[in-house]
Amino acid sequence: MGMAASQARYLALVARKSNCEYEGQQINQSRLILSNQSANLFTQMLGLEVPTPPSKEDYKYIQYSFKDGVRGYTMDKWVQLDEDSSDGYNYAVTYHYNKDEQQGAQKIRSNPQVQFSNKTVPPTTYETDIAKIQTALEKIKKCQADYDKAVEDLTAKKNEAKLLSTFADPVTSNFAKSAVLQSDGSYLVTRTDARYINNTKYLYYSTTDGGATDRYYDYKNDTYYTSLDPLTPDSSATHNYYSVNTTDTYKNYADCDADIQTKIDNALKMLKSSGALPETTLSSRIYYSDTLKAFALADNLENVGKASVTESLPLYYLETADVPTERGLSCVSMEKMEQDLTDLQNAVDTAKGKLESANSEYAVLNVPKYIGNNELTPIYELTDAQLTAVNKIINSMKDKSIPNRLSYCFDGNGNYIGGLYTYEVNNVTYYSTYFDLADSVRSGTGINNIDDQMKLPIYNVQTVSVPVENTEKAVLETDAKGRFTSIRLESDSVTYSLTTESHTDEDGYQDAMNQYDYEKALYDKRVSDLNAQTSIIQRQDQDLELRLKQLDTEQNALSTEIDAVAKVVKDNVEKSFKTFGG
Repeated sequence: MGMAASQARYLALVARKSNCEYEGQQINQSRLILSNQSANLFTQMLGLEVPTPPSKEDYKYIQYSFKDGVRGYTMDKWVQLDEDSSDGYNYAVTYHYNKDEQQGAQKIRSNPQVQFSNKTVPPTTYETDIAKIQTALEKIKKCQADYDKAVEDLTAKKNEAKLLSTFADPVTSNFAKSAVLQSDGSYLVTRTDARYINNTKYLYYSTTDGGATDRYYDYKNDTYYTSLDPLTPDSSATHNYYSVNTTDTYKNYADCDADIQTKIDNALKMLKSSGALPETTLSSRIYYSDTLKAFALADNLENVGKASVTESLPLYYLETADVPTERGLSCVSMEKMEQDLTDLQNAVDTAKGKLESANSEYAVLNVPKYIGNNELTPIYELTDAQLTAVNKIINSMKDKSIPNRLSYCFDGNGNYIGGLYTYEVNNVTYYSTYFDLADSVRSGTGINNIDDQMKLPIYNVQTVSVPVENTEKAVLETDAKGRFTSIRLESDSVTYSLTTESHTDEDGYQDAMNQYDYEKALYDKRVSDLNAQTSIIQRQDQDLELRLKQLDTEQNALSTEIDAVAKVVKDNVEKSFKTFGG
């Protein structure tokens, strides 16, 4: 039994060793396959073409240009003509110049954050709401115009009141000859007497001092007359006449009746408030004439007769009824000026109240107010410039087949009916419509529907440089290096010098760089993929190598054990032969 067991053990060990050898052969075969795969990947990597970045030098070109004194031209293309051309032109040249042109443009604002004045969602009755807004704006405009006119009238009257000449009587006060201060404190003023026809003043003269024969002198025309009605020129050869003088007494303010003093006080107050007289002017410097029912300032009385015979003495009438009828509108009384100022101030207050009322009516309407932080301005009436801009935008959108609602703001006859809004950013004017603004608010979420609003189209006019191209025959002259130096076009008898400039085709170069970047990315990815596959193969080979080493160790152990078992079997056989062989 022991011998049989040893033989069984021996056979089992030999079988295991045989299996180890077989598995080792399989592993070596797998490693050979992996080695071939790795070699194939390496061959693929060697076969990859490394991208080469473009050189800017390859994209440089020569550009020819010339100027005709009005604009600059650039040559785009030139084709040489047959040498036997009978007209002398040697090239067909294509050239262009740039022309500025205004075009309408549409921009789309994402999440525009449109806000309405009442912070509520507008109803879908857009046309009705626009009509209400237009009506309110029309009322504001009218009330604003009335208010501005009232303020303008009041300002003009105040400016008028600041001028002493507004109140001075230019007819009676002119030609004052002397003003003498009397012992009783009054002034005796002597002036040349005058007669009037149609507000024209004629000085009154006599042939002898105090004589009965009258003559009238028009100092503007330097002409004497024997009669004013009818107006008859004096035909005498000599004009030895004497002026007929009139005297007026001006008493001091202190000597006037109480009611006159009150009127003078009121007049001084108005003159001071309007700026016609300084605040330091005292009533004691006022002198009043009972005859003329007007007053004069001591400063003016003191200067009468010092400058010339035409020295003026400004007179100021307290009441309208005191102004002589022949003066017409040549002077204004204190009373009338004060009443005019009061009436005009009342007109301003009334117009202001109506304007505030109109603004209040507009304030209750829910109108577009902001796009983001940009305040919107409603367009009530299109100015010529605005109409031109909007029409350009509409036509540009039509040419580009871009849908828009700008045309909704006009009727069938092209008349503006409202709904346009405008705002300005960096000196650029943008336009939008009530329809788009309302839709943006209606599409929003959150507080006041300001978040997540739909995209909002806005419009403006941009200046675009458009090339104007032309092709014609030309004579091109070249230098020793073959570069063109001058050009004479078929349409122009003048020969122009060509300017040569070296340029780089930046767009072409950038396209080439983009292609290089793309190809480099593909190359890098392919190299990365090959390296990754090689790495996987190397790890698989390492695993197989480790297994092979394990098998080698196991085989060595089996060989040792087989040798031991074989010896046991041999010993058992020998013992058996000795036992049974005797």
